[in-house]
Amino acid sequence: MRNIFVSLLLFFMVSVGVYAAKNLIADRIQFTELSATPTNSPATGKNFLYFKTDGNPYWLNDAGTESSLVPGNLTTVTKTTTYTATAADDVIYGDTSGGTWTLGLPAAADNDGKEYILTLSDATAGWIIDPNGSETIGGFTDIELNQTDETIVIVSDGTNWTVKNYYVNAHISASSSYTSASSSGAIITAMTGNSITLPVGVWVVNGSGLFNRSTGTSNATDFRTLWSESSSSAVSIGTGGNMTLEYGIENSSLRIGYNSTAQQDNYYAQAAQLKITSTASDVLYLDSIITAGTPSNFRSQVYIYARKIGFR
Repeated sequence: MRNIFVSLLLFFMVSVGVYAAKNLIADRIQFTELSATPTNSPATGKNFLYFKTDGNPYWLNDAGTESSLVPGNLTTVTKTTTYTATAADDVIYGDTSGGTWTLGLPAAADNDGKEYILTLSDATAGWIIDPNGSETIGGFTDIELNQTDETIVIVSDGTNWTVKNYYVNAHISASSSYTSASSSGAIITAMTGNSITLPVGVWVVNGSGLFNRSTGTSNATDFRTLWSESSSSAVSIGTGGNMTLEYGIENSSLRIGYNSTAQQDNYYAQAAQLKITSTASDVLYLDSIITAGTPSNFRSQVYIYARKIGFR
């Protein structure tokens, strides 16, 4: 805005050279400050540029509309229920403490260059951002913000809403209790806390399994961690659910041989890192599986950590 004002000022100086020369003091132009908006409007197709007693420059068009040439503060609003953004809004805080609701966007075609900063201030539920009609936002028909302080900056290109910037700092973690293994080939699914719920978005997920044996003997045993969509059996990610596996493998193995009767130390099997896109809230499980050996007196525990990296 400051550059625009400088350009306008230079234009004004050229256009009113006689006045400028008459009122030139050293290397400056002297303006008489006005105490109020001029009562006479410029001629059609013309504009007035002037200063007021507040020291700020103003622009008056031929319709008599006055505009300040000093950049103002962004207009900030907080909303808690269904609302359609207006041209006067700049920053919109969404509060979903009362449940999920939708923020409608005005037509991008009528707001070329308009920018919005949208921040989810309370993430009790999801906040849906819905463009006008068939318009899109970041290439999607709508998006959902669901993490506290998740922020997206969008700008109209005259056709759709493009994503200028995106910020999220959110993670979900879970840790199961110890659960004893019972037989070879069994998936240990009785663990408590071995799952996380992934809301809509793109997530990077890590996990690990902790295995130990309190007493007893065992032959060589193969421990594995297993990502699954089911709490009771191995179901590949993307099978009938809302999650899509973008990359990563669903199980990893740690083979250990036991031959003594002494108590064993802890052993870890790192689960493969996954990238998952969730189109609706869904549950991801990390189980343990013992595929070989006699697992009497063995115990298992898992840990899961997920970090959100995108809105879709």
